[in-house]
Amino acid sequence: MKRLFILLLLPVVVLAQGEYQPGGHELLVSPTAFTMPKGNSYFTDYELFFLNYTYAITSRTHVGAFILFPIASGFEKFFSLGIKQNYLQTAVISSAVWYTHNFESGVGFVGNAITLGNYRTNFTVNIGAVTDYKNYEILLSAGGILGVTKHFKLLFEYMNSKTLIEDADFNGLIGLGVRFQGSRLSFDVAGIRPFQEETGDFLAFPYVKVTYLFR
Repeated sequence: MKRLFILLLLPVVVLAQGEYQPGGHELLVSPTAFTMPKGNSYFTDYELFFLNYTYAITSRTHVGAFILFPIASGFEKFFSLGIKQNYLQTAVISSAVWYTHNFESGVGFVGNAITLGNYRTNFTVNIGAVTDYKNYEILLSAGGILGVTKHFKLLFEYMNSKTLIEDADFNGLIGLGVRFQGSRLSFDVAGIRPFQEETGDFLAFPYVKVTYLFR
């Protein structure tokens, strides 16, 4: 068993070489522990409706703003600010804390990302919570990025929460997709669906994300 684990881990360590590429700060939805070089920033459009701009004030600190595309009045209520701070960065493992706050609802999202590997091939676990500062709900996610080539990657991600885990009728969400990466542009195409659930003719909810990196 130990030899099998080493063989599975070896591609993550050996293949995970190279420099930061656009989109490397997160999986399909959840953050990785990686941050951009100081002075870089990115703009991300999720599903055409959700927009995010983030700036690296240091090579380990991201600050960003998130808002709904102005398709209807009240879009400003979705405005949120976030920060991610990387506190561990080695050739094999990285870790970062993250926090996002929505001012209208007073709800915050906080967590820690642990990433094994590097920019090309990696595996990330997130443990976090959503809270109104009176109550909280634990959030969990795990996923990975496999660098098939320098510009093409496979992505998978599993997401759940403590309450949903305790619900015997729901096993979380699973996302599978691909990422196309250039020197400045990243394009994700994926499908997200309930994990191990009978959904009839429904296969997956389409998910599209585009990120542009300003160097």
